Amino acid sequence: MKKTLLITLLFCIATICSAQSDPIKFLGIPVDGPRAQFESSLKAKGFKYDSIYEEFKGQFNGKSVEVIVHTNHDIVDRVVVLFPKTSEQNIRYEYNLLLKQFNETGKYIGFLNEEIPASEKIPYEMTANNKDYQCTFSYFDPNRDPAELSDALADKVLSEVLTEEELANYKEESKNMLNMPDEQQTAVFQKILSEITSGLNDDSIDPEKAYSFIIAFVNAVNELADGRVWFRIDESCRQIILYYDNLHNQAHGEDL
Repeated sequence: MKKTLLITLLFCIATICSAQSDPIKFLGIPVDGPRAQFESSLKAKGFKYDSIYEEFKGQFNGKSVEVIVHTNHDIVDRVVVLFPKTSEQNIRYEYNLLLKQFNETGKYIGFLNEEIPASEKIPYEMTANNKDYQCTFSYFDPNRDPAELSDALADKVLSEVLTEEELANYKEESKNMLNMPDEQQTAVFQKILSEITSGLNDDSIDPEKAYSFIIAFVNAVNELADGRVWFRIDESCRQIILYYDNLHNQAHGEDL
């Protein structure tokens, strides 16, 4: 089951990689390059600069938003989007809608993101139980070789559970699938999904080990991603804040 699950997830990543353009973008503008270049492109989209708050104001996803551009040595590495404050009653709807929209874009890959149930009391959960409401999606540069990405994920996730020979065979099997024609890939993908579905009902599978494997895979995907989009509900329980991160441009301790 571990092997078929990983192949399925790798197939999803390969599909996403082949459909996108490098690097991660906000409103079609690469989250990259000098600040002046990015801000000029943002103004061309109709955003106005507010010198008092050092932010831009404009339209995004049907909302009037505030945008903050963050840089590392004058190279853009993050774009922060502050959505309008809303009521505690409406924040659930806004959060779930944004999650649905990101799931449907086909631009990113996300795991373990959940909608907020209608019965959940968000302010209580955040204050009494310190619960964080956050969704995260990874972005992969399409210029990366899907086969190389497949091997990197296998090394991170399967190296401790497969022998060297089994790992080598798995990598070869993954490459063969990625090189298949689209129709054949789809057929293999459907077969694997069927195997996983039947495997999940197998009482012999240790749920704790299966969960640990999935978490290891998710962590590996996050580590190998080129960009990340994530959003959260802020401490007031009335506002959603969205982040577009170019992970390559962010600080990695080189200034320490």
